[in-house]
Formats: sequence, structure tokens, C-alpha cells
Amino acid sequence: MSANRRFGFLSSERRTRSATVQRAPPPTSDFLLLYALKNTFQRVQTAPSILVGHPTSNTTPIIARTIQDGKEFEMKSPMGLLIKHQVENRIYEVGAQAFTRGLLYMSGNEANQDRDYDLALAEKCFEALKTRRSDDRVIQDLLKEKDLPTYANGKFPQLRKVSLESELYTPYLKLLNFIATFFSRNISGVDEAWQLAVDPNPAMSRLRSQYTGKALRRDFFDTHDNPPNFSRFHDQHAELKPDICLILNQSEGAAEPLSNFHWKDIKVPIEIKRQEDLDNDTVVQAARHAQAVLMEQFDRKFAFGVTLTQTDCRVFHWDTVGSHVTEAIDIHKDPVLFFWTMGRLATMTPIELGYDDHFSNAGRVLSYQALTTTLTIHESKVRQFFDHRPPPPGVESNPSECPSDPPPLVLELDTSDFLFESRDVLFNRATRVWQGFVVENTNPWTTGASRVVKQNWADDARPNEGYFYQLAKGIPGIVQISRMEECDYTSDYHTRVDDKDVIGLLDAIKASREETQDAANTAECYLERVLLRFVFEQGGRPLNKARNGVEVLEAVVQWVEALIALDKVGIVHRDISFGNLLPKLDGSVEGGQAKIIDLGLAHLKPKSGDEQLSEKPREALQCPATTGEEKTPDIFRSEQAHHHVTGTLPFIACELLEQLRANVSSEGRIPHGLHYDVESIFWVVLYLCMRFGGDTVQPWALRAVATLCSLDIDAVASQKDSIMRRFPKLLHIGGDFASLGPFLEEFARYIEKRDDINQPIDALKVRDLAVKHRDILKQVGVDDAVILPSAQPRGPPKSLENSRGSSLKRTYSVRESEWRMSNVEDEVRLQNEDEGLETPSKKRRLNEAGPLEFSTSNRNLV
Repeated sequence: MSANRRFGFLSSERRTRSATVQRAPPPTSDFLLLYALKNTFQRVQTAPSILVGHPTSNTTPIIARTIQDGKEFEMKSPMGLLIKHQVENRIYEVGAQAFTRGLLYMSGNEANQDRDYDLALAEKCFEALKTRRSDDRVIQDLLKEKDLPTYANGKFPQLRKVSLESELYTPYLKLLNFIATFFSRNISGVDEAWQLAVDPNPAMSRLRSQYTGKALRRDFFDTHDNPPNFSRFHDQHAELKPDICLILNQSEGAAEPLSNFHWKDIKVPIEIKRQEDLDNDTVVQAARHAQAVLMEQFDRKFAFGVTLTQTDCRVFHWDTVGSHVTEAIDIHKDPVLFFWTMGRLATMTPIELGYDDHFSNAGRVLSYQALTTTLTIHESKVRQFFDHRPPPPGVESNPSECPSDPPPLVLELDTSDFLFESRDVLFNRATRVWQGFVVENTNPWTTGASRVVKQNWADDARPNEGYFYQLAKGIPGIVQISRMEECDYTSDYHTRVDDKDVIGLLDAIKASREETQDAANTAECYLERVLLRFVFEQGGRPLNKARNGVEVLEAVVQWVEALIALDKVGIVHRDISFGNLLPKLDGSVEGGQAKIIDLGLAHLKPKSGDEQLSEKPREALQCPATTGEEKTPDIFRSEQAHHHVTGTLPFIACELLEQLRANVSSEGRIPHGLHYDVESIFWVVLYLCMRFGGDTVQPWALRAVATLCSLDIDAVASQKDSIMRRFPKLLHIGGDFASLGPFLEEFARYIEKRDDINQPIDALKVRDLAVKHRDILKQVGVDDAVILPSAQPRGPPKSLENSRGSSLKRTYSVRESEWRMSNVEDEVRLQNEDEGLETPSKKRRLNEAGPLEFSTSNRNLV
């Protein structure tokens, strides 16, 4: 869709504003290989030379963040504190004109014409305000309003020297709507991009005729005392109250107040402050507003926000990598730039505001509308590597257009309920998973097979997740993809700003750590992301829906076998977690296949010896940060050894956590292997028992799972150490899955035994262990319901072979939900531990490093 624009009062020349995504021209500067600062691992710069990227998750330094205690304005909830640490060293300040020209417009000749046109329009708008004269009757009526600020002697008097913040709301509201009206009345065709949403299902469109009416408006509204509504997570964000918002609506205009509105309707949130300096609290507020917009608007790829004071204006651009913000625009000294920027924000098309037109009615569905949502997915060629830089000859570059062959797949999505959605983190992969149905015919509307769609912003320095699915094709325990599309690249936004226009990290949110220096003056590496969509033919059930211990153990067997099969084709999963392990689709049917999902953090196993250097998709690169010798970045070999910890913290293997702590002040390597993924299965099953076991789970287990879900790596490591040292307690875990206690106890005993002799876990032995306990449960007929405290014993005790291979017998005594052992030593140790006494059991040695902080602010270390 395009919109013709012209100055109605300047000339009759008509031009076109493109409403379709245009790729930014690729940068021409060479690759840079830079080395990180002291106490971090070697890292590679994969972004353009422009200093606007952010530290790459593919080479995470061993620096973590802890959340500090404290109360700050609009940060009373843990969410505010979490955001505070996420934005540290993640917001770059850019020259105001460079920001407006680069990030408020797309690339290409048409965008250049739009810039010049809008700048001239801003000059005319300011002139009309200053002289209070216009040939347009609508504009002239606005100029007569008493609350509209005047401009005299180089300033707006109504915006200066106010005693209260609230005194700025009305003048700014009037001024912003004046600018928006002036721009919209002199740019023809923009409203065509904001037509009322129409249900793609013709039958539903007729039924929902009540939504028809006037075209959609974008007006600024005073919202400071009227918090927007949320669809989800109300408790976490209820206190958010942006002062003014650009809102999509069907009202008669800003003079008609909105009694009820929603974050889904907000196009640009604005925060107003009386003080002139941009402080940490204001940045956090702006970040939380951006998070709310991106959380509620699933069809949006990036968002804008604005802060206003008595003198200054700043505009933020937020995406999944980080944020860019203008230097302070002095609205009194440079009113034309201010008018230009705000007029542009008010007249952008949905695509220009960050909406993804792969979704039906992108950006145009009002919060109260219940319309069918379709998603169009093209099929991209699966590449092993992504690259936002011009590649050497023979290496594929990013596709510039959506592929047309084969024909796109259209899915009707269930957007009322996500199968999975990333929460609480502003800068991350932003993973969303939907269930959808293939649209076979549009008239009459006919849908067919069910599909699962996964969308995320992957680190483009990592190998392609789709490539791993190709390698894993045919493995029964790994989900299979039917289609993948590369949709967009954050580098396309960032490369619109030149290096010389980047000022550096925003002072207000610099972290107070010596090792995090201004990225404009130090050798840093950068992260860029690529938007990927995967279509899977089969869905799954969450693990907490497993019917009983037998089904869980059957799934454990199949998960281990799948990990072994992945290992044979050279893949290490690296993120075995509760959400990534699924039991079979129908637990009531014999047979079936449990699945492992999400290869987004997977890696290829390192090759031995010189074979590691035999394959690389890039030429050797020169590193300007060194003496000039040729270097080959490891990041460009997907079979490199993995040098940092990934995974979800409650489920990461103990040894990986120990290595993380031990290497915090060294340059050691932390390889990931099959045995760590197998151990993660233990923590997943334990988490299932503790978290979803119901009211009869033992109190110690409830306390333990709360600690495992902590953001404090030391607390998690200590809790895991405690569980492993006191593994007989697992026999007494209680709850709905108490029948898994013996398996967990023997699994933990085996992990400790292998640790004693410094040997990795044998995956085949773990599989056999799960088979043994599954068969035992089937043989004795112990139902999970039977071992609840309120249940009665079923039948006489039956003897089992002790896991240590001795003549000791372990018996099912099904009394008060306990699996009691006849091993006296373990009984005495368990009693002593329950009474708080010290036992002679081996303690896992943990490095006594100081408190760590995660390099990301959620439990996922990526």
C-alpha cells in the first residue's frame, strides 16, 4: 500500500510514501573482529561498524546481574527492578536529526523525498503557530484555542517555569494534536493505510458488521489519570500510567475523552516530567511502556516512545536488541525539529510504526474487536548461517524479499491464548507460539489441518535453528518443521544511522561497573537479531499434564533416546528445560512419542584436532583491535566449542554452574555436552514433582523449588548442591508424582557417583534406569493416587533391587506417602538432616566467588 503526499498549500506535486518494508542497503565496511575486555571470553563483532548494537548473547561474558533491593518511583513491583537492570548499557544516544532521518523513515529514494517534504511541512506548521494564521479553516480554529501554546521571544511561555508536572499536560496535549492535525491535513493518502479492520473470514465479517463506521483516527489523549487496560499480566503492570498517548480510535477527536482504552490501542506512549534532566527512573518508565506495547501487540516488531520536559523532547526506538534515543531536542531553540519529529510519529503508516503485515489487519484492530487473525508464512531457504553484513563470494546473503515460490501458507491463528509467550524481559528472543489452522479456502471460509507456529527473534550470530531441524530430520523424539521463514532483521533498522551520529551509551542508565565502559570508546561486540517463524505439523501437551509417573518415565526414556540421536548427528541441545520437554500427545493411549522442542540454543559438537579449522563460511578477517594479524572468528564455525553457559537456570546441570562460578575471573572454557543435557532431565522431573505435585508436596520441596526459580545464581547453585547431598530425601517428596521419588533418588545417586570418579553421566545408563523404574511401577501397579497421604495402601509391600547393587532391599511401604528404605545408614542421615544436624555426606565443592549477576535479566542464560 502506498500513500500519496503533497503540500496542499505549497504545490500540486504529488509523491508516494511507501507503506511496505524496504530493506536498508547493506553496509560496505569490512567485518571487524574485536576482543572483549579483561575477565570476559573472546567475543566477535558481528554487527556493522556502527556502535549501536548490543553485547551478543552468542558470546555471553561470565558477568551476571543480581536484582538489588529498593523502592523507586513506578518501580514498586519486581517488574520495575527487573527492567531497570535490563536497560543498563542497552540504550544508545543518537544525534536528533540522524535519529529522525534514519529511524523514523525507511530506506530508499522515496524515503529521502518524504524526509525533505516533512521537514518543509514542519517549518510551515511552526510558522502557522507562531503567526497564528492559516488559510485552512480547521487549522485556524485550532489556533484560536486558548490552551494552545504560543511562541514568542524564542520560547513557548506556557511550557516554561511550571511548578507542577500536571501543568504541562494540557499545553502539550493541545500542541501535539495541533501538529498532528496540521500534518495529516497536508499529507494526502496516509489515512488510507489506517482503514477500519475487516475480518478476513467473509462470513464473520458480515456477522461483525457492528464494527463498521468511521475510519480510524490517531489522536493524542491525556491518559495520566486513566491507566490503560491489559489483556494479560494485570498485576505486574497495573500501575503503568503514561501521561499522554497517541491512540488508535474511532472517536470524533481528542476533544472527546476516552473513558476506556487499552494498551493494544496505543501507538506511541509519552511520559512528561517537570525536571529537565533524563534520569534513571524516567528511562525505566519509558522502557516499561515499550514493554507493555510490545507485549500486548503481538503483531508489532518495534515500538516508539517519547519523553517531554519543560525544555526537552526525546524519542526512543525500542526493539528486541536494545534501544536508541535522540539526544535532547530543545523544543524552544529548535522547534522545527520538534514539530518534524512529532508530526512524523503522528502520520506514520502501520508498517512504519513497526507492525508486521504478515498478520491480517496489522496495527488496525481495536482492542474491543474480536476478529479472525491470519498469518501468512512464506518458505525461506534454510541457511546454516545468518548474516547482516555483505558476505564473501559464494556465501548467501539475507533475502531482500519474501519468497513467492512455493506459495505462502495462510494460517488462522488462535490469538486469544498463546501456547507459549516470553514474559517479563524487554530485550530477548521474544518467543511466541500459537496454534493455527491451515486456511484452505477463503470463500467459503474453510480451514484444515492444525499447525503450531513458533516466532522468535534469534541471535543472527548463531547457526540457524532451522538448520538443526534439518539435521535432526527423522529423529522420532524431535519435533519436525514443515516450513521456516526469515522475516526481518534488526540490523536493517540500526544501519540507517551512521557511525558518526552515535553519541554513545545513554548516561542515565550506564551500569556502575568498571568493566562496562562506553561502547563508543571501547572494543565491544554487538548483537543483532533475525525474526524467524517455524511451522510444526504436530503440537504437544505440557509436562504438567502427564497422567502419572509411568507416563513421565516413558517420556524420560524417549527424551534420552532423542538426545542420544541428536548427539550422533553432532547436535547438543543446551536448553533442556521444563517447557522444552513434552510427553506424548495423548497420555491415555498406549504408545505415542514424547518430544523435545526448541533447538534455538543448540550447537554443533566441536570436531577434534585440526578438523575444527577445516570448514568455515567466512574468509579470515583482519582484527583492527590487534596488531593486524589475520584471525578466523570462531563464531563463523558452527562446530566451535561452546564457551558459555546456556539454558534455563533451574535446570542447568550442577557442573556447568560450578564451572561458571569457577571461571568468573579467568578465561577458561565451558563446553556443553550430552551428559549435561541428560542431567537437566533430572532437574526437569524434580521440578515437575515439586511445582505441580499439589497440596501434598513436602514443605521442604516447596521451599526448594522457590529457590531454584530464583534469579540469584549462588542461591540456585547452593540449593542444587543441597538436594544432591541429601538425595535420600527425594524418596519423601510427596505429592501427585510421589511415585517418581525412587527414580529421582537413584538418578541423583548415580550423578553423585559419577561426580566422585570425575566421569560424565552415561546417557544409556540413565535410559535404562528410567526403563527399570517404569517397569517396576507397571509391575506393582502403584498408582500415583494410591501414594497420596489421604489414600489407603494397596496390597502388600513388594521388594525391589537396591540401586547400589547390594543385597539391601528397598520396599514399597506406602505409608504416609513415604518410600522407606531398609538401609539404616540412609535413614539415620535423613533423620539427622531433618533435625538440622550435620552429616558426613560428601559436599559438592563450589567456588567461593562473590555474588554474580546474570548477563540477562530472566532465568534464561542466552
